[in-house]
Amino acid sequence: MDLFNLIMDSMTSPGSTATLSQKTGVSKEQTTSLIASALPVLLQSMQNNASTETGAQSLLNALTQHTNTQSVPQQIAHADTVDGAKILAHILGQNQTATVNQLSKKNGLSTKQTMALLSLIAPALLSALSAATSQQGKKQGFDLSDGFDMNDVFALVSAASGKKQNSGLNVGTMLSVLGMLMK
Repeated sequence: MDLFNLIMDSMTSPGSTATLSQKTGVSKEQTTSLIASALPVLLQSMQNNASTETGAQSLLNALTQHTNTQSVPQQIAHADTVDGAKILAHILGQNQTATVNQLSKKNGLSTKQTMALLSLIAPALLSALSAATSQQGKKQGFDLSDGFDMNDVFALVSAASGKKQNSGLNVGTMLSVLGMLMK
C-alpha cells in the first residue's frame, strides 16, 4: 500500500467520515466521495507548487507548522477551519474557485459544503505528510543529512500523489504513519 492510499484510507475511515458528516451535515457517502475526488487534486496541486523553489519552501514551512499526531478523526473534530481555508488558498491558488466548483458539482454538494469539508481535512492532510517526513529519518529517498529541504518535499509529495519515484517509503514506514493517523 502506498502513502496516497494510507492517507485516503485514514481520511475516509468510518471515524473520519462520521466526524466530517457531523460537523458539516453532509452525508457520509457524499463526504467519502468528495474526499476521493479532492485528495488527488490537492496532492497534484501541492506537487505542482513544490516544483518551484518558492512553492517548495512554502510547503516546507507549512509541513513544519502542522505536526498534529492525533488520529485523523480527532484532528478533524478539533480542526481550525480558518487555517484550513488558508491552506486551501495556498494549495489551490488562483484555481481555488474553479476547483471547488468542479468538486461541488461532481459530488452534488454546494460550494459552501465543499469548502467546509475541505477546510476540515486540509490541516490533517498536512499533518499526515509531516508525519511521513518524520518517519523517514535518514532512509533512502530522503536525504535529511542537510535538513528537510525542497528536494525532500518534492519526493514526499510525489510519493503521496502516487507518482512513480523512488521515495524510500516502504510498507513498514507507511504502517507507522498509518498507526499515527489511526490512533
